[in-house]
Amino acid sequence: MKKVLFAAIALVASVTPAMAEESFAPEAGDFSLELQFNPFSNNFDTFKLERLQGTYMLSDKDGLRFGLGLGIHSGKNTSNEDNDSFTSSKYGDFSINLGYERHFYNYKRVDLYAGAEVIYTHRWAGAKSENYDGDNNWTSTSEAINYIPDTDKKAGNDFGFNLFTGINFSVYKGLYVGAELGLGLEFQNDSWGKNKVTTKDDVTEGKGFNKSKGFDLEFKANPALRLGWTF
Repeated sequence: MKKVLFAAIALVASVTPAMAEESFAPEAGDFSLELQFNPFSNNFDTFKLERLQGTYMLSDKDGLRFGLGLGIHSGKNTSNEDNDSFTSSKYGDFSINLGYERHFYNYKRVDLYAGAEVIYTHRWAGAKSENYDGDNNWTSTSEAINYIPDTDKKAGNDFGFNLFTGINFSVYKGLYVGAELGLGLEFQNDSWGKNKVTTKDDVTEGKGFNKSKGFDLEFKANPALRLGWTF
């Protein structure tokens, strides 16, 4: 009995230091997958997914990140239940980012890093009205191409470059939460807006208008939470 007791004590004594010295720092070959989401967005949605991102550690300090973002929104409004006339709109965006991370400080569960990334975003937008007479016979279709009237939604392409720094906190081995902030430069290029009207007798398409270009340089603090898993 004494031999069994001493063996158990020796086993616990050998395992405890190993658990205490467990490292939460990233290591070469690790791959992490994270969700960036905002549980308290400005329009009071309960959940909004911002981006899905993966990071592969080239070494214990250097990581390569790749991310995808997608947002799709649509709506339809019917004037009344006695008439088939309606207006609808769709807008959204798709983004890709590629970047480099340098993990420069690790202490227990805390991991600090900094880096740079490039981002490409494609935006789309449009609206349509189907018009019917009093007998619900189709009369015309009006389309707004590459924009939604009376809003700031426009189709186009954006190119960005960000310098960032962030912090990860390991909840336990393989699971972490984090936040990020940085300085971003973004170039916008909006597409030509157009109007198209189709009737029984004719199709009329207006010339392009309101094409614009510009850039923004600003500090950005990402309010989204980052939840990640390391494999």
